[in-house]
Amino acid sequence: MAALVRSPSPRRVAWLTWPILPVLLVISGCAGNTAPPQATGPLAAYPTTPAFLSVKAMHAEAGTDRDQRALLMTWFVDGDPNVAEYCSVLPDGHVSAYRLFFDSANQPHLKRDLDSEQLSQLKQTMDSLPPSQSPTLRDMIIVSFRDYTTGQWMTRTYDRFNRPAAVSTLFAVTGAPIEPE
Repeated sequence: MAALVRSPSPRRVAWLTWPILPVLLVISGCAGNTAPPQATGPLAAYPTTPAFLSVKAMHAEAGTDRDQRALLMTWFVDGDPNVAEYCSVLPDGHVSAYRLFFDSANQPHLKRDLDSEQLSQLKQTMDSLPPSQSPTLRDMIIVSFRDYTTGQWMTRTYDRFNRPAAVSTLFAVTGAPIEPE
């Protein structure tokens, strides 16, 4: 005679499987919106050309690079992200300014070291930077800097033709070229 096999009750099955249900939903993609996250921050509203994406990546990576940069500024020659002017300052005050042609060449402009007074002025100026403006891409200066109070890497955008005094001071202290002066 065949043995009777008793199947578990639906309640018992539900009780045994509920802990793995959220995992299964995430794996299957049913746990809500699976679209990639939208970009945020002051650079999110600008075009996603390969050259501009490269600039955005450079600013993001500068906050986590091994040198722990203090400041990175970028603006575009004739408003074209394919030709970007950069100024980078390390925590010890070493300044490098250069022009980067997207996917082709790097043209150095300036290398110098800030003295302790200039480095102190630079840090005070970074602490006083106002909130981002929303300039056109053609007129944009991107300023990324380390907030030494919180340790955060911050990025802001400004209009290079109508820039705040603090941004002009950053260029004056570093000696980086900016047009208009």
